[in-house]
Amino acid sequence: MNEITDDILKGASNNKKKVVKTTAQLPIFRDSSNLLFLLMKRMYHVPGKMVRTIDTAIHHADEIATAIAMANEFRGEERAYYLSVAIANIHVLNNMLSSFQIIGVASKKGRADGHLGDGGTKTPCGFSKGEVKDMKKLTLRILAQAIGWRDSVSRQGQAAQRKEGEV
Repeated sequence: MNEITDDILKGASNNKKKVVKTTAQLPIFRDSSNLLFLLMKRMYHVPGKMVRTIDTAIHHADEIATAIAMANEFRGEERAYYLSVAIANIHVLNNMLSSFQIIGVASKKGRADGHLGDGGTKTPCGFSKGEVKDMKKLTLRILAQAIGWRDSVSRQGQAAQRKEGEV
């Protein structure tokens, strides 16, 4: 009786088609798109001296999304390469976000939309500390997903090489 059940289960699992996700459906791509949106949303609210730096951060966020999209299109070593490019850009962007906190672009004085708690207004300071924290959380989540994906690709490649060696 158990053999019949096992055979049925094996057959059922073999009949399931693997669902292929489009690039836009990947959680890592959605997270990178959200990160890019958060940076672009604040582009016009940072001090004038910081516009070039924010533009560079947007460029790195765009590179992350592009590398993830390219990784989804390729297999094997090419996929691992593009994931490594994404990981490198994530590290650079995370470092930039830390710099924003240190130099005060992410200020706790007032909100990022320019309103003070007492009803007055002031010039916008750029990012709120909460926004920078959210972006840093997103970068860490993207980083974890990219490293996991790259490592699984590397393990698959090593398993394929071992099989070729046995044949």
